[in-house]
Amino acid sequence: MGRSAANRAFRVGLGGLLLIAAGCNRSVSGSGTVTSTPVPVSPFSRLVVSNEFVVNVSFGDQENVTIRVDDNLLGHLDVGVSDGNLRVGLESGTSVRDATLHADVTARALSSIDVSRASQVHLSDPLTGQQVEVVVSGAGRLEGTAPVDLAKLELSGRRTRSSRGAPDDSTSRRAAPASSTRSSLR
Repeated sequence: MGRSAANRAFRVGLGGLLLIAAGCNRSVSGSGTVTSTPVPVSPFSRLVVSNEFVVNVSFGDQENVTIRVDDNLLGHLDVGVSDGNLRVGLESGTSVRDATLHADVTARALSSIDVSRASQVHLSDPLTGQQVEVVVSGAGRLEGTAPVDLAKLELSGRRTRSSRGAPDDSTSRRAAPASSTRSSLR
């Protein structure tokens, strides 16, 4: 095979591969009809949120999860517990436009919160515990108070971080450009 034929075969093969890869991603527009659905969950101590979900977290005696999403997104959700991790997000390869992605989560306690992409987590009650790990990446956001003994904060992506309080011991790592104002973690 000559060099030009090999180049042509490479370009055709690469084009086919790109078409296959593009076919793996699903873009879904919200229907505008929001439905509220309880999700049965087993006990969890870690929360992992992704894909632009807005999650309100409260603490209580029983774990509960209720999602409020556009009805046509129900088949594209990745919400459930495995190995003590509550995942709240979309199936891999799914993106949404003009959609409602909300969840109300009640946990007994959380030892870890991981917020990625453009997701937001709002703590209705203070996050307490002996040790808490918080990872916020992408355009993720976490709001609330955390009077904990030891906190590990890991931030990456583009955001501003501010925290207040009096820590017994806290560590903070910034893995990418981020503006930071920090007096202490409570």
